[in-house]
Amino acid sequence: MAIVVELHVAGTGRDEADLLDQRVGEAMQTMGGPPAGLMVHIGRPSADGLLITDVWRSEPEMRSFLDDVLLPRIAELGLKAGEPTMSPLWQFGRP
Repeated sequence: MAIVVELHVAGTGRDEADLLDQRVGEAMQTMGGPPAGLMVHIGRPSADGLLITDVWRSEPEMRSFLDDVLLPRIAELGLKAGEPTMSPLWQFGRP
């Protein structure tokens, strides 16, 4: 079942968000492209940082990327991520 995952990164401004995006992009290039199972990714400002929202085909695919790529890059930049929230996805529209 597809899931929606939200991860809040506190105290992150636009510059830090752009740097994180760059570092994750570099990791994905090393992996040969986007991770298997990633359907949609957005990063947007929140009241006090960055809110990352992704849609994944499954939780195991998301967990691998979160644990092996995203969280280490967040830590390398000295940023603090909260616990991800996950919800089942019932509908997904494409134009």
